[in-house]
Amino acid sequence: MQMSHKAGFVNIIGNPNVGKSTLMNAFVGERLSIITSKAQTTRPYTSDGSFITPAGVTSIVIEAWGGGAGGGSTSGAQGGGGGGAYTRGTISLIPANTTYSVEVGTGGTVGNNGNSSYVNSIIANGGTAASGRNGGAGGTASTGGGITSFRGGNGGSGRTSTSGGNNEAGGGGGGSAFNNAVGGNGATGGSSQTATTAGGTGTGNGGVGASADGNPIATAGAFPGGGGGGRGEGSSSSQAGANGQVLVTYTCPTYFLTSVTSTDMCGSNIATVTVNSTAAGLPAGTYTVTYSGSGASVGSGLTATMVVTTAGT
Repeated sequence: MQMSHKAGFVNIIGNPNVGKSTLMNAFVGERLSIITSKAQTTRPYTSDGSFITPAGVTSIVIEAWGGGAGGGSTSGAQGGGGGGAYTRGTISLIPANTTYSVEVGTGGTVGNNGNSSYVNSIIANGGTAASGRNGGAGGTASTGGGITSFRGGNGGSGRTSTSGGNNEAGGGGGGSAFNNAVGGNGATGGSSQTATTAGGTGTGNGGVGASADGNPIATAGAFPGGGGGGRGEGSSSSQAGANGQVLVTYTCPTYFLTSVTSTDMCGSNIATVTVNSTAAGLPAGTYTVTYSGSGASVGSGLTATMVVTTAGT
C-alpha cells in the first residue's frame, strides 16, 4: 500500500527559559534541541547597542563576528572581499547593573574593509577589501588569554588579464569564520561567461563572483560577515560584505522569595511591603516589580522599581 506523505509547520511560542526546547524534545522523542537545567539567555545584536547585567549574573559569554569586506572597486575582473573573523570570550565577576557597549561591525561597501565587532577587549576583526583583481584577506584571528578566535576566509582573485573579450570572471567572497574553524576561501575567477565563481563557506557564506561577461552578476556576502563577490570583466559591479553580529549569553540565577510582609494601609495611603529571601535567591541589584492592588489602590499590572542593596532583603 502506498503511503501518503504530509508536512506542516508548528510554532512553539513562549517567554525565554520556560521549557520550549524541553517540550519539543518530548513531542518528537529525540533530543533535537539543546537543553539545560539552568535558565540561559542569549541576546543577539545586529547593530550597535548596550547590555546591562541582571542581578546575580556573574559572567557573560561574548561571541562576535566581524563584518565582511566588499569586492574590488576598479574596472575589469575584480577579487572578492575577505570574510569576518569569529571570537569568543568570557567576562567574569561583574557587578549587577554594569553597562557594556556592544559594537557590531558593519560590512564594507565595494572597495572597503569590513569593520570589527567587539565588547570590551573581545574583538572579532573585519575582512579586508579586494585590491583590484587580488582577493582581500579574511579578518585576522584575535589573540589573548581566555579567548577562542578563528580567521575569516580570504576572497578569491579575479582571473588574470587574458587576451580576448569578456573571458575573466570575478573572484568569490570569503566566508566568515565558523565558531570552531576558519572560514572558507572564495574561489578564483575562471573564463566562463555563464557560470559564477563560488564564494567561501562560513557562518555567513561569501558572495559569488560574477561570470566573465558580468551576467550572472556578483552577489553580496551572507550574514553574518560574508565577503562580497567581485565583478566580472563584462559590465557589472562588485558587491558589499555583510554586517557582523554579537551574541551575549548568560545564565540566570533562580530568583525566589521566602516571605512577604506589609504594613497596614488602614487610615493611610502608603504601605511598606518587605520581601525576604536568601542571598542567592535575591541578589543585590535593581528589579522591576509587577504587582496588583485592591481597595483604595485598585489596579493590576502595576510596576515599581526595587533596589536591593543587601542581598536577601
